[in-house]
Amino acid sequence: MDYQIEQIKKEQCEELATFLAKANRKPEQYCCYIGTEQEEILGDLEELLDEIPKAILCIREQGKISMAIVGDVCEDNENIEVWGPFWDEEKYENEWIEKEEDWSDQVMALLTCIQKRQPTYKLAFFIGKHNLVARVITRNGAKMNSNHTIMRYDAIHNQSDRIQEQQDPLTEQSIEKADPSVLRIVQLYPNTSENTKKQIISLHDSLFKGSYYNGNTIVQMIDEKHLLHYGIIEDEVVCYVFEQYEEEQEGYIEFIGTKSSHRRKGYAEALLNQVKEQMLAKEYASLRLCVNSENIAAIHLYEKMGYHIIEENVAYDMQLIPC
Repeated sequence: MDYQIEQIKKEQCEELATFLAKANRKPEQYCCYIGTEQEEILGDLEELLDEIPKAILCIREQGKISMAIVGDVCEDNENIEVWGPFWDEEKYENEWIEKEEDWSDQVMALLTCIQKRQPTYKLAFFIGKHNLVARVITRNGAKMNSNHTIMRYDAIHNQSDRIQEQQDPLTEQSIEKADPSVLRIVQLYPNTSENTKKQIISLHDSLFKGSYYNGNTIVQMIDEKHLLHYGIIEDEVVCYVFEQYEEEQEGYIEFIGTKSSHRRKGYAEALLNQVKEQMLAKEYASLRLCVNSENIAAIHLYEKMGYHIIEENVAYDMQLIPC
């Protein structure tokens, strides 16, 4: 089959955003790196094109997009996060079964073009467990890293859980008044001490090696939409949680972790309760988190706290030798 790969220009982003939003609602195409709303995707595409030209590619047939891919280069972990490839369901409905060689060639051609952006980086995929692209990339060297379970806490279904006397997290000034021998949950601010920030960065990087954000990045991201709470005993940071609050009234727990020497003491639950109160105070409708599917103890803890499973996803990585 003859086809030509073209780069998406800024004036074509709206067309592509509509294409991606429709495709990402399908379980067989679902990619966790993007959402399913056209406006949100459009903003992400325009921002990405400003930062990384030539990062968005498509194949057209008869003037219409038939397949598309996005490669978001992440310097923190030397990965290229791959959005897609996504395809026109009407065109490829039968080819996924009958002409697999044709469409798999197109998938691999798009991936090779993305790999050329950073030949030494790995291609990182985070896709739904029913995504059909998995069978193409695994035949071409992709390795599965981990399985992930997405869970959600819905405020409307858990109204009885709300604590009657809501307390704000401790500030740096109030730490001195608290008992230093017990866990205190504190919100990170830009003027938090450098020693505390260094401990948070070190803890994050030790727990989440190679993640899409390193410790220094999450500390620098702190603003009204990106919050970080940490637990401290004496002068030692023993646990933390990094949260992101979006305009669509849903919060995300991006990272939560505890030092190995302080686990099984209820610290994660204390952090999650603090985040829940933060979410309710902001009048957000729900809160999501992602957990390794093999971490049964954590899943049971989250279920006990009112979270329920909504998705199961798989992470892969691969590295191609560009032509």
